[in-house]
Amino acid sequence: NSGSVAFAGSGSEGQRGIYTANIGTSLTVVADTNTPIPGRTGNFIFLRDPFLDRGNVAFVGQGPSSFAQEGIYTVINNAMRVVADTNTPIPGGTGNFIDFNNPSFDGGNVAFPNRNTNQQILGIYTDIGGSLTKVIEINDSLDSKTISALAFGREGLSRNAIVFTAYFTDGSSGLYVAGVVDIQAVPNPATPGQPLGLLLTLNNPGPAFNAEASLFFINNHSTVRITSLSWLIPAGL
Repeated sequence: NSGSVAFAGSGSEGQRGIYTANIGTSLTVVADTNTPIPGRTGNFIFLRDPFLDRGNVAFVGQGPSSFAQEGIYTVINNAMRVVADTNTPIPGGTGNFIDFNNPSFDGGNVAFPNRNTNQQILGIYTDIGGSLTKVIEINDSLDSKTISALAFGREGLSRNAIVFTAYFTDGSSGLYVAGVVDIQAVPNPATPGQPLGLLLTLNNPGPAFNAEASLFFINNHSTVRITSLSWLIPAGL
């Protein structure tokens, strides 16, 4: 990431931490077992899954109670905050989060999956806009079908857009984009009953792509099913 790396490391004396380094410079501690957990008791005892973006870092940390005291944290401009932990109620759901893995981090925002004890993704959540919200969950209705499973990757968040795969009870699946997107109709739209031609811009100014897609609105997010995709390459690149 612009000549920098972030990684989780451990030492022979039981020390663990998240560290960053620029090429040719010394290491910087992001958080380690000497770091107090924001809003909780004690220090981190285990830290993993760092994600570096423009000098800022998101990671998963555990406290003295191990998985009972786990959460996703960010360090932005050297200030640490909790995005969600096992004290955080699931937005629009029942109970609190119980498991955290592989957050996606971009532009100071986080998106992450909520998993059960079998590591099945139950839903995807984000703090885009400043508060934690649900993007999508299994059993939700999307594209007039019921979601049976979800897939979400480490690179699933790009600026204000969240990419995920939905699998449905009828055996079909699709790739979708949810989030804050600038949507414009492409000239000569598709005929009725066919996917609509859209121009999607993830940030203005920013990368854009032509897509054959269908547009939905779920959980206050614009959600687009991608059926074909081609990037618009800026002049001079």
